[in-house]
Order: sequence, then C-alpha cells, then structure tokens
Amino acid sequence: MRNPFIIPSGTSGIERRRTYIYLYLTVGYMLSVISGFIFRSNPQTPFYTASNTLLLFVLTVLFGLFSARKLAVHRALTILFATIQCQLVVQMIREATFNDYMGASIILSDMVVLAFLLMLAIISQMRVLLYLLSLTSIATYGVCAHIAAEAFPFDFQALFYVAFTLLAIMGDRMNRSIRDMDTEHHAYQAEKQSLLELFHMDKTQLSEFIRLARKKQLSSNETEDLLALLDQQTQQRLLRNIAEVVQGRQLDYAALDRHIPSLTPAEREVAHHILQGHSLTQTMRALGKSESNITNVRSRIRKKLHLAHGENLRDALLNITQRGK
Repeated sequence: MRNPFIIPSGTSGIERRRTYIYLYLTVGYMLSVISGFIFRSNPQTPFYTASNTLLLFVLTVLFGLFSARKLAVHRALTILFATIQCQLVVQMIREATFNDYMGASIILSDMVVLAFLLMLAIISQMRVLLYLLSLTSIATYGVCAHIAAEAFPFDFQALFYVAFTLLAIMGDRMNRSIRDMDTEHHAYQAEKQSLLELFHMDKTQLSEFIRLARKKQLSSNETEDLLALLDQQTQQRLLRNIAEVVQGRQLDYAALDRHIPSLTPAEREVAHHILQGHSLTQTMRALGKSESNITNVRSRIRKKLHLAHGENLRDALLNITQRGK
C-alpha cells in the first residue's frame, strides 16, 4: 500500500491539487466526526450517532481504496463530495421537519458547509460536480424553507440562491480560463523544447540567444556571440538561407528599380514581399507596419501601375519584373 501523502513526481498540477484537497478534506472531516464523539459536541441522538458512524465508515473505506491504488483521485474526490453532501442534505431536511429555531440554525450552518464544498469543487476543476453540488444545495434549501414555513428565515432564500448560482457560473468560467492557460503553457513548453532540439542548445544558451536576437543593433562581437551559440551545421544552414534571402531581395529590388523607377523605398519593400507571395499579415510582421499602412502602400503601387479594380497586383508585378529575362 502506498503512502497517500507522497505524490509521485510527474503528477500533473490538477491531479496534485485534487489529491491535496481529497487528503485534507478527508482527514479534517474524520477528525471532526471523531472529536464529536469524544467531546460530545454533536447532538447526542440516535440519528446523529448513526449518521456520523456511517460517514466515518465510508470515509475510512474510501481512504483505504485510494491508498491501495484501487481508486483514482478524481473518483475518490467525487465520492467524498457526494457522501458529505448526502449526509448534509438528509440532516437539513430532518431538521426542517422540527420547524423550530434550532433546526433553522443547523440548516443555515450546513449551507455554509455546502458553500465551502462548492468552492473546493471549483479549485478541483470538476465542472459537472460543481453544477450538481450547486443545484442540489439550492433545491435542498428550497425544500427546507417550504417545510419549516414558520421557523425558517425566508429573508436568506434569495441570497443563497444567487450566491450558489454565481459561485457555480463564475467557478466554471474561472476553470475554463485556467484550462486555456494550461493549454497555452503546454504549447509554449513544446515550442521551447522544439527550439532546444533544433538549435542543439540548453535553456541557458537559448535564453542568451533570444536576448541577443531581440537587440535591434548588434555589434560585430555580439553577432559572433550569437552565431557561436549555434552548432556548426546550424550556422551553415542559417547563413546559407540568409544569403539566399538577401540575394532574392537584391534581385527583386534591382528588377523593380529597372522597370518601375518611380517606386519609393517603402513601396519597393512592400512590392518585394508581394513578389515573394507573402500575405498581408506576413508583410506587416516583417516590416513592423500596421495593416492600414501596408494597404495604403499597396494602393499607391496599384495607382503607379495603372491597374484596374479587378487586376491582381502580384501578377502585374511578376509580368513587369520578368520582362527581358
């Protein structure tokens, strides 16, 4: 049998969180029940004695199954929540039948416990259980308010209904945001690992590479440092690709200057990206310009080429720059 308080390495964050919640809630509830028996803090009636004894038995069996790896933490936590809520629901309805102030006080205190369980369900990121706990709590409170019509403080009904409904909805939305952040984090980790494998670097080298690459102007020494972080094969491949890009750009610029000398430097840059088949988004990123800026430049190029509305700008540029080849 494993030690349930030792969580294996590699356990996901959500599983680790659920395990802690299950363990602490189980131990806390068991100690609460046992102390109630020892110090007689709970009502000394056959109902409460039987109810708490049954709860303690279920918690003990559940804990044993979880410790023996017979029960996954998600299922163990679900059964734990359901067991505690069932006991509280039965207890609340029973107290409501007495139709007195003491019973109403116990019902209100149990609703606080149910709200606590609801918040734990939110932290556990258990969406279905979250809504079930909320709906069951609201329905139980409504039944109790109807039964204990004379003694029950009706002023609290709307407050509890709104509070439990908002807790469920807000908790669900919060968990969705957490799941989205987890997805983005995993994607980021995968991309980082891909970069490490691609450039044959460790984390420290990659961080230094990114720091240098982000600088707008590199000295010759910094350029050497940047290349030194890459292995020989990657250096050669990178330099070869850069040379091809530079050569292609120079050829495009030369052709544009020869056939369309009226283009401004900004228009020539955009025309080069159009010739390369780059999309509007790619051109914006490469030049660091806004969409409206690139669109205006494209419009000016079209006017200089006297293109009609339906004519394709890239086709026109290709036809013009390829003359004489």
